[in-house]
Amino acid sequence: MDGPREQPPNGERSSSPTTGWPPWTAAVALLGGLALALVGGLVVDLPALALGVRISSAHTPPGVTIADTVVQDVGFVLAAVYCAHLGGRAVRSWQFGLRRPAVGWRPASGMIVLLLVAFIVVSAIAPGPFASQMNRAARDHEDVVASRTPLRRIGRDDDMAGAAIFLASRAGDYVVGDTIAVDGGIAYASID
Repeated sequence: MDGPREQPPNGERSSSPTTGWPPWTAAVALLGGLALALVGGLVVDLPALALGVRISSAHTPPGVTIADTVVQDVGFVLAAVYCAHLGGRAVRSWQFGLRRPAVGWRPASGMIVLLLVAFIVVSAIAPGPFASQMNRAARDHEDVVASRTPLRRIGRDDDMAGAAIFLASRAGDYVVGDTIAVDGGIAYASID
C-alpha cells in the first residue's frame, strides 16, 4: 500500500490507476471542499454587496457568478490536494483528469485569464451533429445520425453561421452568458 503507484498509460482514458488513499480522505475532502466553497463564495459576494451589486436568489450578475465558480472550484481542488497530503500521497495531475495540453495552450490560457480578470461573460454555440473532423459519426454515417435527430438531418454550415452571426450582431447584444444549442432539437427532444 505504501509502494509506488502505477501511472496510467499515456492517452489511456478507460481506467485510472489505484491510488491507495485512505477511504476517510474522500469524506474529509468533500466536507473541506464544501466549507472552502462556502467561505470562498462569501469572500466574493460580501465585497460585491458592499460595492452596491444587487444579488438575490433570482438574480446574480454574471461577473459575480464567474468569480464565485472560480473561487469555489479552487476550494474543492485545494481540499483534495490537502487531504491527499494528509494521507501521505503525492498528487498528480492525472488524478484530477488532467492531461498534458496540446500545442497552442498558452494563447488559450491567456485569453481565459483575460476574460476572467475583465469579468467578460461570453456566449457559446453548442453544435449538434455536423459533418466535421470533430464529429466523424455525422460525417461518415450521415443517414444514421440524421435519422436520430428530430429534424431528420445533420447540420449545415449555414445553420452554424446563422447562430454565429446572431451573436456577433446587434441583435445578440442582450444575450449574455448563454449557450445556444444548434443541434436540430436534440437538446429538447426525448428520444426513446
